[in-house]
Amino acid sequence: MHHKCCQNHKLFHYSTLLCLGPALHMKVLKFGGTSVANAENIEKVIGIIKEKLGEEALIVIVSALGGTTDALLDCGKLAAAGNELYKEKLQEIEQRHITTVKDLIPVQHQSALLSQVKKMCNEIEDLCNGIFLLNELSPASLASIMIFRITSLPLRSSLGSGSV
Repeated sequence: MHHKCCQNHKLFHYSTLLCLGPALHMKVLKFGGTSVANAENIEKVIGIIKEKLGEEALIVIVSALGGTTDALLDCGKLAAAGNELYKEKLQEIEQRHITTVKDLIPVQHQSALLSQVKKMCNEIEDLCNGIFLLNELSPASLASIMIFRITSLPLRSSLGSGSV
């Protein structure tokens, strides 16, 4: 149910305003894959978020780096088909995330983040290796591949502690 107070708010093309009652408003910013396709775009997203932080309560939803979801799905399908090209695609995904971290995060703060990216990519690779061995992409395996959240790490670090 919308309250009168909600009718006067301007909505941005990249956001939604939630009205949870007359006194509580929360802005939801959702950034799709193109918005976070590379370090330059992520910097723009960070700027928008920082600009909005003081205005009202925020919920920020960030998609995977542009093309990552489709690439992960392709890896699962290739592995299930017995095609070892999934390993190359996984390496490309990993390298893209490593490059993004290196482009966004100061060197002195990269180590832990790069370790986390590597760990998550290893987990995805282990899962795809299992799919390859079974020659089967079950709904549960597919869901496990798609659930990884690699891209949220650089954004959270770039906003600084206490901001997210």
